Amino acid sequence: MSSKVAKHKKSLTQARFSAETTGPEGKVHYLKDSETALLALIRQKDQAAFRQLYETYNKRIFALCLRLTGNMAMAEEATQEVFIQVWRKIDSFNGKSSLYTWLHRVASNTTMTTRSAMRKPGYRTLICHCSTG
Repeated sequence: MSSKVAKHKKSLTQARFSAETTGPEGKVHYLKDSETALLALIRQKDQAAFRQLYETYNKRIFALCLRLTGNMAMAEEATQEVFIQVWRKIDSFNGKSSLYTWLHRVASNTTMTTRSAMRKPGYRTLICHCSTG
């Protein structure tokens, strides 16, 4: 690869991503600029930023939860729990992967935990049988 092509490719990568350097080894982790800004706001417990995160990813997370549970009600419960966990644990996201990759892992772990809890005897959930008149 010529040095001109390599420089151009490097500048495109730098323009597309922002780097965060962490740790004594000086490892570089990449996030999209929009994700970096969103994460900074969410870490400050900005509810509007969290709402944007939710609106961006809730359908994908719900689809994952549905695939893992095979049940609409369980998937809804798991999706809600995923975003509660994300709100609580956003500081544990270290930027070594994309934000969605981390959300996917949180969703997988949370869904499996929720699924196990819901299958135990004595588990109760609130189900609303509402009628619109």
